Amino acid sequence: MKTWDIITYNCRTLTEDSQLTELKNELEVTNWSLIGLPEMRRYDRQFGVPR
Repeated sequence: MKTWDIITYNCRTLTEDSQLTELKNELEVTNWSLIGLPEMRRYDRQFGVPR
């Protein structure tokens, strides 16, 4: 039987590169099989639209 490690990371937005780096750092030190990211928004700075 497989064990699933499910985590959620409650980030309001990931528009800043520093916030994305923080998320990446957390994922490196955490065991996870599935992650939930509510309200993940990244914007293309050149065009001003979600990417």
